[in-house]
Amino acid sequence: MMSEDSNQESSTVRKVYVFPKDLADRISAFQKAKKLPSEVEAVRRLLDEALLHRDNDDLLLERLVARLNSDGMVTSAAKDVLVGHPLVASISFPSIDAVEFRMKNGAEYKVYDDGRVFEVDAGVWRKYEVIPF
Repeated sequence: MMSEDSNQESSTVRKVYVFPKDLADRISAFQKAKKLPSEVEAVRRLLDEALLHRDNDDLLLERLVARLNSDGMVTSAAKDVLVGHPLVASISFPSIDAVEFRMKNGAEYKVYDDGRVFEVDAGVWRKYEVIPF
């Protein structure tokens, strides 16, 4: 009989990569400099930071709404997705059910906890699917 936990998809995946020695040494140095518990954590942080810089407005909005789907609160979703993101210039909370943020490229958005997205400069509304609780 299979347990209920084994039917659920894991949130982590094990991968094995081969790096040039100089890159492995740089990762180890980063780990030590940041006092991280493992090289694996150092690689995770470095990859995440590099991938954040490759984001665009649409990916960020999709990630924000996906986080809304799992949490239901725009403030919590904004904290997890927008705070500290290298492409986000400013964040504000005009009401308990909305977040406004400006990207470094000048685009401004207002996102509501029901998935409505208003692109301020373009005057355009978008609707993303938010699963109700």
